[in-house]
Amino acid sequence: MARYLMYMDESGEGTLNDFQSKFFVLTGLIVQEEEDVKVSGYFNYTKKKYDIPQDIPFHSYELFEKRSSSLRLSPKKARGFLKSVSEFFRISPIRIAVVAVKKDDIRKFYMIPKNHRFISNSNKYGFKDLPYDILGRELFFWFTRFLYRQGGVGHIIAEARGHSDHAVLQTFLDSQEKYRFMKSSPEFKLTQNFKKRVTSISFTKKNGLRGNLEMVDLISYFSYQFLEKNLKKFTRIGGRIIWRCIKEEMEKQKIQRIKTNGFKKLVPYVKARNLANYINQLSTKSRKSIN
Repeated sequence: MARYLMYMDESGEGTLNDFQSKFFVLTGLIVQEEEDVKVSGYFNYTKKKYDIPQDIPFHSYELFEKRSSSLRLSPKKARGFLKSVSEFFRISPIRIAVVAVKKDDIRKFYMIPKNHRFISNSNKYGFKDLPYDILGRELFFWFTRFLYRQGGVGHIIAEARGHSDHAVLQTFLDSQEKYRFMKSSPEFKLTQNFKKRVTSISFTKKNGLRGNLEMVDLISYFSYQFLEKNLKKFTRIGGRIIWRCIKEEMEKQKIQRIKTNGFKKLVPYVKARNLANYINQLSTKSRKSIN
């Protein structure tokens, strides 16, 4: 039976308590387990070719944008590196999916009051982590469908982000519980396949120096820049070159924006009901305070 890995990384803030970033992006990269070391090794070789340190975690922001970073590449080196990575993407045995959500879309759909912050008591159901819940489950189910077609099993490797790991882990556990979804929904059946075919999840820091996880960082970073309409400022270093390549190689050749129908499908109905009750209680308290 074939075994596959799915690497996951993000860009933007995945909490509704953040109002600085408009979008939240999650990227998944699938590679067959036996190809993992080869693909990762080539990426590390490309880093070495352009004098990107091998013993320091790879962060796209520090390499391409942060002015005070000692790791920031010159325009010439950055362009050469991104061109080499683009060529590699086109021939490597990987599958890529990028999913995104605009956080205000979630707030509007669930009628969450403007500028509302979920405190610990109100977040026992993980309401503030809805962006993770939605996008994480979309990627998990994408991986599940891939494994089903291949007749394989898989393992998920996510970048360790501290507290947000709890949100990803909770989504992983919930995605195995079929009764969290309506019996008539496709997601009800997907949870069973997910439980059967996705064997485990682990979290690793970038100082683990896994080339495939670093590639996911790169993909997420430029996908986020595209959504924020910032690609123009990366023209000199080859930002448009890498973006065209990423777009060509990703699932459906586009970032998959999750909106209203996606919220209905991906958020377990019990969680949606609890959130609706919570919002109603907020509205009631607000009316009483006015009166």
